[in-house]
Amino acid sequence: MVTDILQAIQEAKKNNNLISLYRDDLQVTDYTGFITNIGKDLIILQRENDFSLDGYVAIKLDDITYTEIIDDNKFIRKIISGEKLSQNVTPPKLTNADSFQSLFSGILATFGGWLTVEVVSPDGQGFFLGTITRMDSNYMYMKQVDAMGVWNKEETTIPLQDIVTVTFGGRYVEIYRKYVK
Repeated sequence: MVTDILQAIQEAKKNNNLISLYRDDLQVTDYTGFITNIGKDLIILQRENDFSLDGYVAIKLDDITYTEIIDDNKFIRKIISGEKLSQNVTPPKLTNADSFQSLFSGILATFGGWLTVEVVSPDGQGFFLGTITRMDSNYMYMKQVDAMGVWNKEETTIPLQDIVTVTFGGRYVEIYRKYVK
């Protein structure tokens, strides 16, 4: 990771800035939010969507290629203040953001294991929704639910090295959690 990017991230956390994180080398979604955790390998944002807070996203620090402070003008700061966004930022109850193992342990303990996982590998891209069943030093295993709300019979194995994004605690995941039997 470029030192300038890490410094910008640390400064944004210190100042509780609304920040966008870009990953130009990957064909994946970029995220905007407030930094809640900076670990050895991961950064966690409380996501912002249409001026409201919406769950969390964990991204590998090494994937970030560019940052942009969103609240660097008076008007956006006025909205953030008026909507009490920065006052309502709450770090997730996790041990830390140093590794996927610690992140997944926290998601299991605090969010019932519900998450989405986005992967990029030489074989292509993938998106998985469901609950963590177990993990080891190289893989995360999950019970996956499909777009129709049906649980897959087989356990899904995801190599940690292929994970580029993990989301949890947001409206999308919580709605699935509510309606999947």
